[in-house]
Amino acid sequence: MADTGKMRFLKRFPESKHEQIKQLMSYITMCGVSGRDLVSIGGYIDRQRASEQYQNAKVRVQEYIDQKTIRPVGADRPDQIVNRFKFKTISGDYNFSGDWSTWEVVNVKTKVRQHYHPTNRDWPAHLHWNRRSFYNMVLDIAEGCIQLNF
Repeated sequence: MADTGKMRFLKRFPESKHEQIKQLMSYITMCGVSGRDLVSIGGYIDRQRASEQYQNAKVRVQEYIDQKTIRPVGADRPDQIVNRFKFKTISGDYNFSGDWSTWEVVNVKTKVRQHYHPTNRDWPAHLHWNRRSFYNMVLDIAEGCIQLNF
């Protein structure tokens, strides 16, 4: 077992956690788990957490689509919603059109335009860039990051 008396890496953790980490290391050593095994377990936990966050975000976006709050613009096919969509609010309608980093938001009534850079979130690698950008934009709307009062 590692010398727990002089563990320099414990500076990374708050003082209140040092004893728990020492106990965890003793238990892991007793079980015969290697450092590589721990890294593998940590990677698995991170992947599970990322998958859970993705599923939750997907549900939130789908709720907006199902409630017809977000609709395709004009004669667009439903799969084109990731590039252009209309968002209906109590104060008015807004058209969104975007690319991988910037979205143009237009108030339909006043024709005022605003450019917006959505918050960049981590998404699974298999998710296409335009769907990532769309999810980021819709989640920013849901979380109130963009003020739609212009």
